Amino acid sequence: MTGAEIGAWLGQAAVAMGGSLGVLMLALPTKLGDRILGYGFDKKLAALKRSHDDQIERLKDRLRHFEDRGKRIR
Repeated sequence: MTGAEIGAWLGQAAVAMGGSLGVLMLALPTKLGDRILGYGFDKKLAALKRSHDDQIERLKDRLRHFEDRGKRIR
């Protein structure tokens, strides 16, 4: 192997590593951003679900109350 061949090989390796690093640098913020946005979204979704569950339970309690009244009247 000559010095020129070694230099060409090292140049190709550097370009390949640089390209891989560039792709990684583009993908990393996207993944990180998705995680951060996903965390906030999941937190808000859990709060919304909890409030809906509370409303459903209150409505079920009211319905049971009205059913009991109907049974007592008859």
